Amino acid sequence: MKDILKIFLISIAIFIIFTAGLVFGIKDIRQGVIRKIKGEKEKPEEQENKEVVLDEKDKMLKMIKEKEEELKKREETIKTQEMRIEELKKEIESLKAEIEKRQQNIEKYVVSIDETKKKNIKKLSKMFSKMKPADAVLILDNLDDKTAVSILVFMKERASARLLGAYSARDEASAKRAARLSEMMKKVVQK
Repeated sequence: MKDILKIFLISIAIFIIFTAGLVFGIKDIRQGVIRKIKGEKEKPEEQENKEVVLDEKDKMLKMIKEKEEELKKREETIKTQEMRIEELKKEIESLKAEIEKRQQNIEKYVVSIDETKKKNIKKLSKMFSKMKPADAVLILDNLDDKTAVSILVFMKERASARLLGAYSARDEASAKRAARLSEMMKKVVQK
């Protein structure tokens, strides 16, 4: 933004100088026309002054064109950068959405047990430990994965092993669920 402002100020300064040159140049042209009407000849020094003024005007015009080209190039660069920024913003939003989706997916498999639920789950775990594995499996089959894992985590290892063994012995789908529950047991977080 500062570069654009600098270029703008330089362009204004050049325009003012150029305009001043034109005004003084018009004065010289007007004097030349008056001389021609009167039939007077130009003095050699005035001829030299005209050539110097014309050279200065040409230099100024050239310099203005160069500055305009430079300004156009910078504007194009800025437009390109703005487009890239927009692309990056869209990419960031897409990545955020992907992260949130993955986080939700992870939360499905992470069991979190807070203190208020802990007491109730411990009671359930004791009850499941006292049951015959075949009976406990029937109940476990109707519980969601998080609840089942919570109960298995608070059971003694021997009791949860018997229960998972009985569960996996039933059929292939039960064996897959027993494996999934075992994996989830590794990821239990107690608050």
